[in-house]
Amino acid sequence: MTPIFFHQSSHVSQSRIDRNIRRFKNVIAFTLPALLLTGCHTMWTPPSPANWISSITGRSPGIDATALRDQDDDSPRNVDDVIGPLQREAMKRTASRDISPKDQKDHAALKVVQKQFDEGQYGAAARGFSKIAKKRDRSKVTIFGNSDKDRPTYDPIREEAVFYLAESQFQQNSLADAASNYQMLVKDYPSTRYMDESTGRLFEISKQWLGVESFATTDEIRQVNAEEGAGDAPLSSQQTESRFNALPNLTDRSKPVFDKGGHALKALKTIWLNDPSGPLADDSLMLAATYHLRSEKYREADRLFTILREQFPKSPHLQNAFILGSHVKLMSYQGAAYDDQLLLDSEQLKEQALRLFPDLPEGDRVRTELKYINEAKAKAEWANAEFYEKKRKPKAVYISCKEILKKFPTTSYAPRARAKLAELGVTVSGDAQSVPSSFPLRPLDEAQPQAAKPFQQVPEIKDRRSDQQGNQVFPNRQPIFDDESTSPPAGVGRVRL
Repeated sequence: MTPIFFHQSSHVSQSRIDRNIRRFKNVIAFTLPALLLTGCHTMWTPPSPANWISSITGRSPGIDATALRDQDDDSPRNVDDVIGPLQREAMKRTASRDISPKDQKDHAALKVVQKQFDEGQYGAAARGFSKIAKKRDRSKVTIFGNSDKDRPTYDPIREEAVFYLAESQFQQNSLADAASNYQMLVKDYPSTRYMDESTGRLFEISKQWLGVESFATTDEIRQVNAEEGAGDAPLSSQQTESRFNALPNLTDRSKPVFDKGGHALKALKTIWLNDPSGPLADDSLMLAATYHLRSEKYREADRLFTILREQFPKSPHLQNAFILGSHVKLMSYQGAAYDDQLLLDSEQLKEQALRLFPDLPEGDRVRTELKYINEAKAKAEWANAEFYEKKRKPKAVYISCKEILKKFPTTSYAPRARAKLAELGVTVSGDAQSVPSSFPLRPLDEAQPQAAKPFQQVPEIKDRRSDQQGNQVFPNRQPIFDDESTSPPAGVGRVRL
């Protein structure tokens, strides 16, 4: 029996092994083609510029001022931690010398494609640059090929290929693809050598897509009635085309398929987020705010004007950011029945504009608008007085009318407040005023409920479970005092139910 049992168990184990092998082969047969066709993307965060240069040159961070002399000298130069345009210019000068021997083939191919670009063969150049950029893309890992760790952290060959790919597409008027590649270049290489050129192209493309030829000025702004709120009339006399378009764009390569305005605003955001010290950072913010203002999206315009005032105090658009920012805040105000915070913010911006720019051309207009805002604030306080009058609270009415006379004595609501105080028996003459000891109340309606009756003492209810002396009996309770037979101390009574 033992050999038979051993033979059966061996047969069962062998069949299980064969079944597992078949399953493994099936998994490989389905997974391997899927990986080859789709590829595998990994999460990658671009390193700092100092690490880029260190990964190529092998030198520690720091800059030697003497290294920037004698640019014709072929000796290696240390350009670590150079900030802004100086860094980008230095990287342009040294990028071609830092090509490793294993990348010489791709570098030679890049030079051939660049020659086609210089000759005006933009179609062929775009195909060549795209091939090089895809081959050296760090975010894609292939099964059969170089591993990601063998590639340089900063790749000047791919950086140049992506930039010239976008330039080739721009020259062919394929602006949607060009804008996408410019944004990819800025995202993958935050301190790219071609930052100024890329942001300039993105700004030009955004202006064309938005249809905005000039920045917003105070001349195109209408007067807003602060008492009634924004109303239905637009703030700007110039309007932009609507972003909503249900039909996709399938014929014009210079525009994206959907949402032309949204793509333009995304490109402008790429500029001021990735190059805040560049020459177009404040211009991109002002252009986006102008588009929102003319599209009657006042909350978004207010947000961008606020960023422009806080982050770019030396911008030439600062004065318009204060004036236009106060207008868009006023357009968001809905009236005396709503929160007045936007009204107060608009007033604060107008007062700051008068202090910061004493020679403001629109100074008289701003002062007139401040009077309108003061009138709107008095109207809101008068609305409170009317509300408390309906609630039959004369003291609250008195306080609201007093606030109007104290804070807004020159408004049209000051005479109304004096008349209302006279009805309450308060006489106001100059700064002196007499307050009555009691305010008159309106007669109560017949339907008003009568006053509650005086409180009557509830008769004491004793527990039926008591002894002959009337003390309550609680089974299994702990004694409160040491001697139960004695009465409690002074000031302490027995608990009765």
